[in-house]
Amino acid sequence: MSCRPIYLWLIVALFIYILIKPAAAETLSTQSNGTSSSQSIQQVFLISVDGLNYEGFISSYTPNMNFLGNEGAIDEKSVAFIANSTEASEASLITGSFPEEHKFISADDSLEVESLLALLQNSNKKVLMVDASGGKLEKLAPGDYIKIDAHQNDRQAFQMAIEKYNAEHPYFTYIYTNDCLEALLSLDQKAYYQSITKVDQYIGELLDNLRKRDELNQTLIVITSARSSSSSHFSPLIIHGPRCRTGVEMKDTMLIDVFPTLSYLMGLKSQFNVRGIPLYEALAVEPRNQITVLNTWINALKKERIIIWNKYFQSQDELYQTIKQLISVREERENIFQYAGQREDTIISLENKIKWQRRIAGLLFLLMAIGYLVEYKWLRKKYLLFR
Repeated sequence: MSCRPIYLWLIVALFIYILIKPAAAETLSTQSNGTSSSQSIQQVFLISVDGLNYEGFISSYTPNMNFLGNEGAIDEKSVAFIANSTEASEASLITGSFPEEHKFISADDSLEVESLLALLQNSNKKVLMVDASGGKLEKLAPGDYIKIDAHQNDRQAFQMAIEKYNAEHPYFTYIYTNDCLEALLSLDQKAYYQSITKVDQYIGELLDNLRKRDELNQTLIVITSARSSSSSHFSPLIIHGPRCRTGVEMKDTMLIDVFPTLSYLMGLKSQFNVRGIPLYEALAVEPRNQITVLNTWINALKKERIIIWNKYFQSQDELYQTIKQLISVREERENIFQYAGQREDTIISLENKIKWQRRIAGLLFLLMAIGYLVEYKWLRKKYLLFR
Protein backbone atom coordinates (compact mmCIF):
# COMPACT_ATOMS: atom_id res chain seq x y z
CA MET A 1 0.00 0.00 0.00
CA SER A 2 2.87 2.34 0.77
CA CYS A 3 4.30 2.00 -2.78
CA ARG A 4 1.21 3.44 -4.48
CA PRO A 5 1.94 7.13 -3.66
CA ILE A 6 5.46 6.73 -5.03
CA TYR A 7 4.12 5.40 -8.32
CA LEU A 8 1.64 8.25 -8.48
CA TRP A 9 4.41 10.82 -7.95
CA LEU A 10 6.54 9.15 -10.64
CA ILE A 11 3.65 9.25 -13.10
CA VAL A 12 3.00 12.94 -12.36
CA ALA A 13 6.72 13.78 -12.72
CA LEU A 14 6.90 11.92 -16.04
CA PHE A 15 3.82 13.75 -17.31
CA ILE A 16 5.30 17.15 -16.36
CA TYR A 17 8.61 16.22 -18.04
CA ILE A 18 6.79 15.32 -21.26
CA LEU A 19 5.02 18.69 -21.24
CA ILE A 20 8.12 20.77 -20.46
CA LYS A 21 10.65 19.09 -22.77
CA PRO A 22 9.21 20.29 -26.15
CA ALA A 23 8.95 23.88 -24.90
CA ALA A 24 12.52 23.79 -23.62
CA ALA A 25 13.76 22.27 -26.86
CA GLU A 26 11.93 24.94 -28.84
CA THR A 27 13.53 27.68 -26.72
CA LEU A 28 17.01 26.21 -27.15
CA SER A 29 16.47 25.77 -30.86
CA THR A 30 15.35 29.38 -31.19
CA GLN A 31 18.42 30.56 -29.30
CA SER A 32 20.71 28.42 -31.44
CA ASN A 33 19.16 29.93 -34.55
CA GLY A 34 20.63 33.24 -33.50
CA THR A 35 17.77 35.05 -31.87
CA SER A 36 16.02 37.98 -33.03
CA SER A 37 12.99 36.10 -34.28
CA SER A 38 10.95 37.82 -31.52
CA GLN A 39 12.32 41.27 -32.42
CA SER A 40 10.73 43.38 -35.11
CA ILE A 41 12.60 45.28 -37.79
CA GLN A 42 12.45 49.00 -37.03
CA GLN A 43 14.71 50.20 -39.85
CA VAL A 44 16.68 48.81 -42.78
CA PHE A 45 20.00 49.82 -44.37
CA LEU A 46 20.91 48.49 -47.80
CA ILE A 47 24.51 49.42 -48.64
CA SER A 48 25.78 48.80 -52.18
CA VAL A 49 29.56 49.19 -52.42
CA ASP A 50 30.27 49.37 -56.15
CA GLY A 51 33.59 47.72 -57.05
CA LEU A 52 33.72 45.46 -53.97
CA ASN A 53 34.44 41.93 -55.15
CA TYR A 54 35.31 38.65 -53.45
CA GLU A 55 39.04 38.94 -54.07
CA GLY A 56 39.24 42.45 -52.66
CA PHE A 57 37.05 41.62 -49.65
CA ILE A 58 39.14 38.69 -48.42
CA SER A 59 42.38 40.61 -49.02
CA SER A 60 41.43 43.79 -47.14
CA TYR A 61 41.14 44.75 -43.48
CA THR A 62 37.38 44.95 -42.84
CA PRO A 63 36.67 44.48 -39.10
CA ASN A 64 33.19 46.02 -39.20
CA MET A 65 31.94 43.98 -42.15
CA ASN A 66 33.51 40.88 -40.61
CA PHE A 67 31.67 41.63 -37.36
CA LEU A 68 28.35 41.89 -39.17
CA GLY A 69 29.09 38.69 -41.09
CA ASN A 70 30.09 36.73 -37.97
CA GLU A 71 27.06 38.00 -36.04
CA GLY A 72 24.73 37.48 -38.98
CA ALA A 73 24.82 35.58 -42.26
CA ILE A 74 27.50 35.93 -44.91
CA ASP A 75 28.37 34.55 -48.32
CA GLU A 76 31.74 35.76 -49.55
CA LYS A 77 31.03 34.34 -53.02
CA SER A 78 27.56 35.51 -53.93
CA VAL A 79 27.00 35.65 -57.69
CA ALA A 80 26.76 39.30 -58.77
CA PHE A 81 24.94 40.82 -61.73
CA ILE A 82 26.82 40.93 -65.00
CA ALA A 83 25.69 44.29 -66.36
CA ASN A 84 27.12 46.95 -68.65
CA SER A 85 26.29 49.86 -66.36
CA THR A 86 25.92 50.85 -62.73
CA GLU A 87 22.30 51.79 -63.38
CA ALA A 88 21.43 48.31 -64.70
CA SER A 89 23.06 46.42 -61.82
CA GLU A 90 21.59 48.60 -59.06
CA ALA A 91 18.15 48.38 -60.65
CA SER A 92 18.48 44.59 -60.72
CA LEU A 93 19.40 44.58 -57.02
CA ILE A 94 16.30 46.47 -55.91
CA THR A 95 13.86 44.85 -58.37
CA GLY A 96 14.97 41.23 -58.28
CA SER A 97 14.92 41.12 -62.08
CA PHE A 98 17.43 41.17 -64.90
CA PRO A 99 18.23 44.20 -67.10
CA GLU A 100 16.29 42.85 -70.08
CA GLU A 101 13.24 42.83 -67.81
CA HIS A 102 13.47 46.11 -65.88
CA LYS A 103 14.89 48.04 -68.91
CA PHE A 104 16.81 50.53 -66.74
CA ILE A 105 20.16 50.51 -68.53
CA SER A 106 21.12 54.17 -68.33
CA ALA A 107 20.07 57.26 -66.40
CA ASP A 108 17.84 58.31 -69.32
CA ASP A 109 15.75 55.12 -69.17
CA SER A 110 12.64 54.45 -67.11
CA LEU A 111 12.17 51.53 -64.75
CA GLU A 112 9.50 49.20 -66.17
CA VAL A 113 8.99 47.02 -63.07
CA GLU A 114 8.17 47.89 -59.47
CA SER A 115 11.17 48.25 -57.17
CA LEU A 116 11.53 47.45 -53.50
CA LEU A 117 11.71 51.17 -52.73
CA ALA A 118 8.46 51.82 -54.58
CA LEU A 119 6.73 48.99 -52.71
CA LEU A 120 7.79 50.47 -49.38
CA GLN A 121 6.75 53.95 -50.45
CA ASN A 122 3.31 52.62 -51.42
CA SER A 123 3.11 50.97 -47.99
CA ASN A 124 3.56 54.39 -46.35
CA LYS A 125 7.15 53.58 -45.32
CA LYS A 126 9.63 56.45 -45.45
CA VAL A 127 12.40 55.73 -47.95
CA LEU A 128 15.76 57.48 -48.38
CA MET A 129 18.33 57.05 -51.15
CA VAL A 130 21.86 58.43 -50.86
CA ASP A 131 23.42 58.29 -54.32
CA ALA A 132 27.18 58.83 -54.63
CA SER A 133 27.14 58.22 -58.39
CA GLY A 134 26.41 61.86 -59.15
CA GLY A 135 22.75 61.34 -60.06
CA LYS A 136 22.72 58.17 -62.15
CA LEU A 137 20.22 56.48 -59.83
CA GLU A 138 17.86 59.39 -59.26
CA LYS A 139 15.01 57.80 -61.23
CA LEU A 140 15.14 54.78 -58.91
CA ALA A 141 14.27 56.93 -55.87
CA PRO A 142 10.53 57.22 -55.17
CA GLY A 143 11.08 59.03 -51.85
CA ASP A 144 13.74 61.31 -50.41
CA TYR A 145 16.87 61.52 -52.54
CA ILE A 146 20.32 62.90 -51.78
CA LYS A 147 22.78 63.29 -54.67
CA ILE A 148 26.50 63.18 -53.93
CA ASP A 149 29.03 64.18 -56.58
CA ALA A 150 30.73 61.10 -58.01
CA HIS A 151 34.16 62.57 -57.22
CA GLN A 152 33.35 63.22 -53.57
CA ASN A 153 34.61 60.93 -50.83
CA ASP A 154 32.21 58.15 -49.77
CA ARG A 155 32.41 59.46 -46.21
CA GLN A 156 30.13 62.30 -47.27
CA ALA A 157 27.51 59.80 -48.43
CA PHE A 158 27.55 58.00 -45.07
CA GLN A 159 27.55 61.27 -43.11
CA MET A 160 24.54 62.53 -45.05
CA ALA A 161 22.78 59.22 -44.49
CA ILE A 162 23.48 59.35 -40.74
CA GLU A 163 22.35 62.98 -40.42
CA LYS A 164 19.16 62.32 -42.38
CA TYR A 165 18.48 59.17 -40.36
CA ASN A 166 18.95 60.93 -37.03
CA ALA A 167 16.71 63.80 -38.11
CA GLU A 168 13.86 62.00 -39.89
CA HIS A 169 14.32 58.30 -39.07
CA PRO A 170 13.45 56.76 -42.47
CA TYR A 171 12.41 53.12 -42.43
CA PHE A 172 14.55 52.14 -45.43
CA THR A 173 17.88 53.77 -46.31
CA TYR A 174 19.65 52.80 -49.53
CA ILE A 175 23.30 53.93 -49.77
CA TYR A 176 25.30 53.64 -52.99
CA THR A 177 29.08 54.27 -52.91
CA ASN A 178 31.67 54.23 -55.69
CA ASP A 179 35.13 54.93 -54.18
CA CYS A 180 36.07 51.24 -54.47
CA LEU A 181 35.09 51.21 -58.13
CA GLU A 182 37.24 54.23 -58.93
CA ALA A 183 40.20 52.68 -57.08
CA LEU A 184 39.65 49.40 -58.93
CA LEU A 185 39.65 51.15 -62.30
CA SER A 186 42.91 52.91 -61.40
CA LEU A 187 44.63 49.47 -61.48
CA ASP A 188 46.41 50.32 -58.22
CA GLN A 189 45.94 47.26 -56.01
CA LYS A 190 47.14 48.96 -52.83
CA ALA A 191 44.79 51.92 -53.35
CA TYR A 192 41.95 49.49 -54.04
CA TYR A 193 42.46 47.59 -50.78
CA GLN A 194 42.74 50.87 -48.89
CA SER A 195 39.45 52.09 -50.38
CA ILE A 196 37.71 48.92 -49.11
CA THR A 197 39.13 49.49 -45.63
CA LYS A 198 37.94 53.11 -45.69
CA VAL A 199 34.40 52.06 -46.67
CA ASP A 200 34.49 49.55 -43.82
CA GLN A 201 35.46 52.41 -41.51
CA TYR A 202 32.47 54.45 -42.71
CA ILE A 203 30.23 51.45 -42.05
CA GLY A 204 31.71 51.32 -38.55
CA GLU A 205 30.69 54.96 -38.01
CA LEU A 206 27.14 54.04 -39.02
CA LEU A 207 27.14 51.12 -36.57
CA ASP A 208 28.45 53.39 -33.78
CA ASN A 209 25.61 55.82 -34.43
CA LEU A 210 23.06 53.00 -34.17
CA ARG A 211 24.67 51.75 -30.95
CA LYS A 212 24.51 55.22 -29.39
CA ARG A 213 20.82 55.32 -30.19
CA ASP A 214 20.42 51.76 -28.88
CA GLU A 215 18.92 50.74 -32.25
CA LEU A 216 21.48 48.32 -33.68
CA ASN A 217 19.58 45.22 -32.56
CA GLN A 218 16.41 46.49 -34.26
CA THR A 219 18.18 47.34 -37.53
CA LEU A 220 18.41 45.09 -40.57
CA ILE A 221 21.66 45.72 -42.46
CA VAL A 222 22.51 44.30 -45.88
CA ILE A 223 25.91 44.97 -47.49
CA THR A 224 26.93 43.84 -50.95
CA SER A 225 28.11 44.99 -54.38
CA ALA A 226 25.53 44.57 -57.11
CA ARG A 227 27.75 44.73 -60.19
CA SER A 228 30.34 42.11 -61.06
CA SER A 229 33.81 43.68 -60.95
CA SER A 230 36.10 40.65 -61.35
CA SER A 231 36.46 37.61 -63.57
CA SER A 232 34.96 35.41 -60.85
CA HIS A 233 31.73 37.48 -60.79
CA PHE A 234 31.60 37.03 -56.98
CA SER A 235 30.66 39.72 -54.47
CA PRO A 236 30.29 39.43 -50.68
CA LEU A 237 26.74 39.40 -49.29
CA ILE A 238 26.22 40.21 -45.59
CA ILE A 239 22.84 40.13 -43.81
CA HIS A 240 22.57 41.13 -40.15
CA GLY A 241 19.63 42.03 -37.96
CA PRO A 242 16.30 40.93 -36.51
CA ARG A 243 14.77 37.66 -37.72
CA CYS A 244 18.18 36.58 -39.07
CA ARG A 245 20.34 33.73 -37.87
CA THR A 246 23.80 34.39 -36.42
CA GLY A 247 27.10 32.85 -37.40
CA VAL A 248 25.76 31.42 -40.66
CA GLU A 249 28.02 30.96 -43.67
CA MET A 250 25.75 30.79 -46.69
CA LYS A 251 26.67 29.00 -49.91
CA ASP A 252 25.66 29.33 -53.56
CA THR A 253 23.64 32.53 -53.15
CA MET A 254 22.89 35.08 -55.85
CA LEU A 255 22.29 38.80 -55.52
CA ILE A 256 19.03 38.30 -57.39
CA ASP A 257 17.90 36.76 -54.04
CA VAL A 258 18.32 40.02 -52.08
CA PHE A 259 14.96 41.48 -53.16
CA PRO A 260 12.82 38.44 -52.21
CA THR A 261 14.76 38.03 -48.94
CA LEU A 262 14.15 41.63 -47.89
CA SER A 263 10.53 41.37 -48.99
CA TYR A 264 10.08 38.28 -46.82
CA LEU A 265 11.71 39.90 -43.79
CA MET A 266 9.71 43.11 -44.13
CA GLY A 267 6.43 41.33 -44.81
CA LEU A 268 5.95 42.56 -48.39
CA LYS A 269 4.11 40.58 -51.04
CA SER A 270 6.28 38.91 -53.66
CA GLN A 271 6.11 40.50 -57.12
CA PHE A 272 5.53 38.57 -60.34
CA ASN A 273 8.70 39.94 -61.92
CA VAL A 274 10.99 38.68 -59.13
CA ARG A 275 13.42 36.01 -60.32
CA GLY A 276 15.20 35.10 -57.06
CA ILE A 277 14.06 33.20 -53.97
CA PRO A 278 14.34 34.14 -50.27
CA LEU A 279 17.57 33.05 -48.56
CA TYR A 280 15.85 30.87 -45.96
CA GLU A 281 19.17 29.60 -44.64
CA ALA A 282 19.80 33.12 -43.31
CA LEU A 283 16.43 33.43 -41.58
CA ALA A 284 15.68 32.57 -37.95
CA VAL A 285 12.67 30.26 -38.07
CA GLU A 286 10.87 28.89 -35.04
CA PRO A 287 10.62 25.08 -34.93
CA ARG A 288 6.83 25.09 -35.29
CA ASN A 289 7.19 27.06 -38.55
CA GLN A 290 10.08 25.10 -40.05
CA ILE A 291 7.87 22.71 -42.04
CA THR A 292 5.87 25.61 -43.44
CA VAL A 293 9.02 27.49 -44.42
CA LEU A 294 10.50 24.32 -45.92
CA ASN A 295 7.39 23.83 -48.07
CA THR A 296 7.53 27.49 -49.11
CA TRP A 297 11.17 27.05 -50.08
CA ILE A 298 10.36 23.94 -52.10
CA ASN A 299 7.55 25.75 -53.92
CA ALA A 300 9.86 28.67 -54.65
CA LEU A 301 12.47 26.30 -56.06
CA LYS A 302 9.80 24.61 -58.21
CA LYS A 303 8.70 27.99 -59.51
CA GLU A 304 12.30 28.97 -60.26
CA ARG A 305 12.81 25.61 -61.98
CA ILE A 306 9.82 26.25 -64.24
CA ILE A 307 11.13 29.72 -65.06
CA ILE A 308 14.55 28.29 -65.95
CA TRP A 309 13.02 25.60 -68.16
CA ASN A 310 10.80 28.16 -69.89
CA LYS A 311 13.89 30.26 -70.58
CA TYR A 312 15.59 27.11 -71.91
CA PHE A 313 12.67 26.37 -74.22
CA GLN A 314 12.64 29.98 -75.35
CA SER A 315 16.37 29.86 -76.07
CA GLN A 316 15.85 26.61 -78.00
CA ASP A 317 13.13 28.24 -80.10
CA GLU A 318 15.42 31.18 -80.77
CA LEU A 319 18.20 28.75 -81.68
CA TYR A 320 15.95 26.89 -84.11
CA GLN A 321 14.83 30.17 -85.64
CA THR A 322 18.46 31.20 -86.03
CA ILE A 323 19.31 27.86 -87.64
CA LYS A 324 16.39 28.25 -90.07
CA GLN A 325 17.54 31.74 -90.93
CA LEU A 326 21.08 30.49 -91.51
CA ILE A 327 19.75 27.70 -93.76
CA SER A 328 17.65 30.23 -95.68
CA VAL A 329 20.66 32.50 -96.07
CA ARG A 330 22.76 29.56 -97.28
CA GLU A 331 20.11 28.50 -99.79
CA GLU A 332 19.75 32.07 -100.99
CA ARG A 333 23.50 32.30 -101.29
CA GLU A 334 23.62 29.08 -103.29
CA ASN A 335 20.83 30.37 -105.53
CA ILE A 336 22.78 33.58 -106.05
CA PHE A 337 25.90 31.60 -106.94
CA GLN A 338 23.86 29.36 -109.21
CA TYR A 339 22.31 32.38 -110.89
CA ALA A 340 25.73 33.96 -111.18
CA GLY A 341 26.98 30.77 -112.89
CA GLN A 342 24.02 30.76 -115.25
CA ARG A 343 24.65 34.39 -116.01
CA GLU A 344 28.27 33.68 -116.82
CA ASP A 345 27.21 30.84 -119.14
CA THR A 346 24.68 33.11 -120.82
CA ILE A 347 27.28 35.84 -121.26
CA ILE A 348 29.78 33.40 -122.77
CA SER A 349 27.08 32.04 -125.07
CA LEU A 350 26.13 35.54 -126.20
CA GLU A 351 29.78 36.45 -126.74
CA ASN A 352 30.29 33.35 -128.90
CA LYS A 353 27.13 34.15 -130.84
CA ILE A 354 28.31 37.70 -131.44
CA LYS A 355 31.70 36.40 -132.60
CA TRP A 356 30.08 34.04 -135.12
CA GLN A 357 27.77 36.80 -136.33
CA ARG A 358 30.78 39.06 -136.80
CA ARG A 359 32.60 36.32 -138.72
CA ILE A 360 29.62 35.66 -140.97
CA ALA A 361 29.16 39.40 -141.56
CA GLY A 362 32.86 39.71 -142.40
CA LEU A 363 32.65 36.77 -144.78
CA LEU A 364 29.60 38.23 -146.50
CA PHE A 365 31.34 41.57 -146.81
CA LEU A 366 34.39 39.85 -148.34
CA LEU A 367 32.22 37.96 -150.83
CA MET A 368 30.41 41.14 -151.79
CA ALA A 369 33.72 42.92 -152.27
CA ILE A 370 35.00 40.13 -154.47
CA GLY A 371 31.72 40.20 -156.47
CA TYR A 372 31.97 43.94 -156.95
CA LEU A 373 35.58 43.60 -158.09
CA VAL A 374 34.78 40.82 -160.59
CA GLU A 375 31.79 42.75 -161.90
CA TYR A 376 33.91 45.89 -162.24
CA LYS A 377 36.59 44.09 -164.24
CA TRP A 378 34.00 42.41 -166.46
CA LEU A 379 32.19 45.66 -167.20
CA ARG A 380 35.44 47.47 -167.88
CA LYS A 381 36.55 44.79 -170.29
CA LYS A 382 33.19 44.89 -172.01
CA TYR A 383 33.13 48.62 -172.53
CA LEU A 384 36.74 48.73 -173.71
CA LEU A 385 35.96 46.30 -176.61
CA PHE A 386 33.67 48.84 -178.36
CA ARG A 387 36.14 51.74 -178.44
